Amino acid sequence: MLCGKGTLDDRTLVCYLSLAQNGSKVFPEVTDAGSLGKAYKVLAPKSKTAKALLDRELLAAWLNYAHGVHNGSTKVHGSTTLTKAIGIAERYRTANGTSAQLKKTTGYLYKHVNK
Repeated sequence: MLCGKGTLDDRTLVCYLSLAQNGSKVFPEVTDAGSLGKAYKVLAPKSKTAKALLDRELLAAWLNYAHGVHNGSTKVHGSTTLTKAIGIAERYRTANGTSAQLKKTTGYLYKHVNK
């Protein structure tokens, strides 16, 4: 996610970030990830709080979706679709879920969506 680094050009990454900003309830309202610098801070948080870790996994899930790794109806684990997994995670994040809920959701996204 550093400018000019990696296999995707910066314009493509900015486009992916705009998809995440438009599709997500978390990123335009709770956490801003509209630029490469801000997204890098979300993906490499200095804080290890449950909210920061969930934000990281949510942004990674949205970037995977934008890149075409998953579509909304892809089953990520059992009968759970990507749309349902992201929806539950965003609901916990925006509704101030408990720390345990945030950690459990973070682990789920890490294991099943962003593997």
